Parts: sequence; structure tokens; C-alpha cells
Amino acid sequence: MVKLAREGLPRPGRAVLLCPSVNVVDPPDGTPVARWLSLYVGDHPHTDPLLNVFKADLSGLPPLLVQSGTHDMVLRETRRFVDHAAAHGVDVRLDLYPVGTHVFHLFWSFLPEAATALEQIGHFLREPAVDTTAEAG
Repeated sequence: MVKLAREGLPRPGRAVLLCPSVNVVDPPDGTPVARWLSLYVGDHPHTDPLLNVFKADLSGLPPLLVQSGTHDMVLRETRRFVDHAAAHGVDVRLDLYPVGTHVFHLFWSFLPEAATALEQIGHFLREPAVDTTAEAG
């Protein structure tokens, strides 16, 4: 979405992030994804806003719904992202569910919290769209 805004391209009217792992530059040590992310990043500059969301100007992003479990391994960075987005004027909402599984939404058929989270996503996405043609400010 940052790249779309930077290039003046149409952006979504709303976006949902499920247990987002937004810290690709400095992932939590010991997480299974840490090694993969180091390969993904490679020699790319860690200050590039397209790689380091915490260096990016997020103004102009659409309303965001961010969902995470209260014991998710990436919750700390998720909270940091939500605060960063809010500081740039983004309409962002963080919904927390009392689960410890990363991307718990996959278990909607037997985990009540996952089913509730998916219902909330549906409500959020049915809200009126926002104008995505305006330039990011």
C-alpha cells in the first residue's frame, strides 16, 4: 500500500492485516520466520520504507483492521505498527483475541475466537469504502 501511494496508483478502500509480521528488517530472534526474512531482505537497505514499515510515511493509507492473538509471537511489533499508523493519521483498529496461535483465523471451524474474528472482518469490509484516489499526504 505504501508503494501504491508513492506511485499514485489506486489503493484499496480498506485493508485487513491478520497477525502481521511487519518487522522484516529486525524480526524477533528465535522465531521460525527470522531466518527466512533474513534471506528475503538480503543486502537491501534496511532504511527503505518499502522494506522497513517503521521508516515509512503511512499517511494516506485506507482504514485498517489489524487482528492478533494476545500471545502471538509478533504482537509487540503489531502494536508498534498500529501506533505508527495512528501517528500518521491512519484510521486503524487493533482487535485482540485471547489465543496464542499465530494466524489463528485458519482454525475458524473449531476455534470460536477465530470465527468471531472472521465475522468482525466481514463487518469491517462492508463498511462504506473510502476514496482511494486522493494523494497520500
